[in-house]
Amino acid sequence: MVVVCSVMSEGTSDVLWPGVLSASGLYLQQREKMLTTNTISTILEGFEYFETEIGDITPIWSEHLQHDGIIKRSLNEISSSAGELIVTDRFVTSLCSKFGIGTNFFKLFTPSEVFERIQDTQPRTAIRITTQRGPDKKIALAASTPTKPLVDSDTLNNAIHSLLRNDEECVKDISYANGIVRTIHKMGAFWEINNDVFKQEFVLDTPIDGYGRPSVYLAVLREVCTNGMISYAPTYRHDITLGKRTDSVDEAIVRAIEAFDNEEGFMTLRNRLRIAQRSMASLNEVHKLREKLKRGFNFDMDLVGLDGEEANPQQRKVVARFDELIGDIATMYDIASIESVTAKKKRVLKMGCTVYDLLNFVSEITTHHMGVIKDANQLHSWVGDMVSHEFDLEETNEEPFESRAFYLN
Repeated sequence: MVVVCSVMSEGTSDVLWPGVLSASGLYLQQREKMLTTNTISTILEGFEYFETEIGDITPIWSEHLQHDGIIKRSLNEISSSAGELIVTDRFVTSLCSKFGIGTNFFKLFTPSEVFERIQDTQPRTAIRITTQRGPDKKIALAASTPTKPLVDSDTLNNAIHSLLRNDEECVKDISYANGIVRTIHKMGAFWEINNDVFKQEFVLDTPIDGYGRPSVYLAVLREVCTNGMISYAPTYRHDITLGKRTDSVDEAIVRAIEAFDNEEGFMTLRNRLRIAQRSMASLNEVHKLREKLKRGFNFDMDLVGLDGEEANPQQRKVVARFDELIGDIATMYDIASIESVTAKKKRVLKMGCTVYDLLNFVSEITTHHMGVIKDANQLHSWVGDMVSHEFDLEETNEEPFESRAFYLN
């Protein structure tokens, strides 16, 4: 089971392009195996860093007229001293953060106008750009301040190998996606909630593109189904301060991992899961989850039925199991659609499952069924929000319901 915003996934590694692995790879199949030098090096290769001035960057963009008459502009590439680079959303976000403007500026003005306004006021401002090897061109991941400490790919590689030399099982998994390397680390402690055994772990998300600080999240592994659960929410997050000396960055990472201990956080998480077993899910919570599923899936959930021609068997199974889990809303409450119910009433109408069931269902998808997901963080954010706040129908049952080991398999 996964508690929050990112999780471990079963399956073989998913190669996006040479040297880059998606976040859906290298998880459970390697959970019981020692990470190899080749595995780590493969994930951490293909990244380069260079410095330039904002005045030396030229945007390459396009626009098209939509059916509603709105002109949509897209910043596709930038021309720099390193050549033409493909632009990512993360690069745009980091650039706006660097110069104190909102991303909406790119909706109000053309990319050329936005860059011109920045260059008119700060033409000689230096920026550091992180690139990633792509199939045809390099990809611009993020822009950052050159003087700020950076956990680059080589630094993280050194830190991981230093940890493995001290304890070869310390780093259990490693994956990469969108400028962030995720490592999963064992802690060894176990605890039980009504016959469900959980193993404490923690996850380190390290931006290797200079945008953001490394963050540690609490995680647990539900033993019965090997679902991974990461408490991907501010409540369960700890940011690592890198200091000012670049040469101490790898030491800061190693110290943070070796010294990590958040017993209070795990107690809170354990208590929320125990309460979730005794709390029926509300129509409001189910509705919010469905909206997250729609944004996180790589198919249109509303158009997939048991006989959906456009859906593959896995997609149809996920939708069918979700509908079975929550129950028939129309029959239970004689309503035509969820939208017709007021927000206040949604919070008091009980569904046919517990909050714990929903948490397990989501974590099973993000752990074992990554093939139906395009944005796992949509699902993780729902879980993270759930375990950080009171449930709508908190502790409506005196005794916990019997939970399933699997909801999809």
